[in-house]
Amino acid sequence: MKTYTFGEDQYLLVLERGEDILRSIIEFAKEKKLEAASFQGIGAVNPARLGQYDYDMKNYRVVEVKGALEVTSLIGNIALRDGVPFAHAHMTVSNQEGRVFGGHLLEDSVCALTMEIEIRDLKGKLERTLDPRFKLGLLYDPPGSGDSE
Repeated sequence: MKTYTFGEDQYLLVLERGEDILRSIIEFAKEKKLEAASFQGIGAVNPARLGQYDYDMKNYRVVEVKGALEVTSLIGNIALRDGVPFAHAHMTVSNQEGRVFGGHLLEDSVCALTMEIEIRDLKGKLERTLDPRFKLGLLYDPPGSGDSE
């Protein structure tokens, strides 16, 4: 992974073939001690592991897409979860026939050629809190916590 810095709050990560996209973002966030950031990216991936959240089962159903895939959109944010940087991202990919697949980016989605990810430090602090209704770490306080406005 190569990194470029622009000013004091903007970075460009350039991943190389074989690097895990989500793990690379988290590794970078830990290195820079990011507590609130946004990111976007484009590139190529194979395979793409995408999740679709099942509200009834309260877990992700995994869709794995293989082949020559273009990342047409990668977007997400970084917040703290249990005091550690956590990346939440969605990704859309297209195959050589133009079919599009999208969902929640999961680990083991691997850079196939190159991946360019712009990260912007929001210069603040965001924390994910476990919402017991969905079993997800969300960016708001769970019901009954008394901390929401």
